[in-house]
Amino acid sequence: MKTTDPQVGVLPQRWWILFIFFCLALVHSLTWNFYGPISESIKKVYEWDNNDVAWCPNASNIAMVLGLIPAAILVDKKGIRFAIVTSGVLLTICCLLRCIPSENLSPTQLKYLLIISMIFNGLSSTSLNFSGPLVSSTWFPPSERATATAIGSIAPYIGSSLGFIIGPNFVNQSTADKEILRNDIENLYILEAVVQIIIFLGLLCYFPVRPDIAPSHSEIYKREDKLNFNNNNNGYKGISKLCFEFPKKALMVWNIAFCFSLPTGLFLGWGAVLDLNMESLGFTRDDSSWLGFWMTIGGCFGAIFVGRYVDLFVGRLKTVIIILLSISTLGFFWFSILVHKWIPFSETQIYFS
Repeated sequence: MKTTDPQVGVLPQRWWILFIFFCLALVHSLTWNFYGPISESIKKVYEWDNNDVAWCPNASNIAMVLGLIPAAILVDKKGIRFAIVTSGVLLTICCLLRCIPSENLSPTQLKYLLIISMIFNGLSSTSLNFSGPLVSSTWFPPSERATATAIGSIAPYIGSSLGFIIGPNFVNQSTADKEILRNDIENLYILEAVVQIIIFLGLLCYFPVRPDIAPSHSEIYKREDKLNFNNNNNGYKGISKLCFEFPKKALMVWNIAFCFSLPTGLFLGWGAVLDLNMESLGFTRDDSSWLGFWMTIGGCFGAIFVGRYVDLFVGRLKTVIIILLSISTLGFFWFSILVHKWIPFSETQIYFS
């Protein structure tokens, strides 16, 4: 802890906090992207169709949207530890529900059971989705915050990319034997549940509300403002105040939220059923899995690089975001014209786009 100011300093435990948060967000996305990459095996074993497979991630997404505002208020009122522990409990319930044996359940009963488990998955993601910057600002000094935020933010993408690899390689999709496929799927459920339980125990062992000493002066002031806010307001009053007493600030907040959520939501929703989307283009399950994996891993490495760049060159965040969104737009445009065969189609171009 190197500082001349007794009020400000950094603790090595900050990396444990970031690691636990990273693991929780990763497992959430790994369990969320379970069904798409092995959709053919799921349909064969559970006697489902494409709509049934799509409803699993959709149920999680709907639950997440409905739970976002209550989760934000929960973080404001109870603190980040309470919110993250709650997410850990919900995610553990999701994993355990999937471990219920399916042999004696009808396809409809099984569908509702798994949809309920994915609702818990979606509710667990509410705090995880926006707490990355809060973790970094609470535990990390300004010189490390963008990097810490980037590491926390890429966890869902790494989890999603691992879903493209783990599922197809763990489940023997070359066999037509339903019992073998069912055993593989249920063993994978159990494996992911065990991993989640271990992470949850690590969370319970050490994840305080905040460090004993603030990492920066701005964090000290934020703690004072937080105390005043909790003493004089509740979460709903804070939202009302933002929307009605400060309409210009509210407009700016909603503008930023829209610019972030639109490309992110479209990409994640499309990626969750990538296997089904690419099937019409002649891509096999393995091709789709590797496409999703490399697409996501490339974004993760880019995020860490950009986060470190922003830490080192302060004041260029807006320029960096505009450049990245422009590159993303060009990539989607390139992909679209390839799909419509307006230019010669090739798998190489699909990967680069």
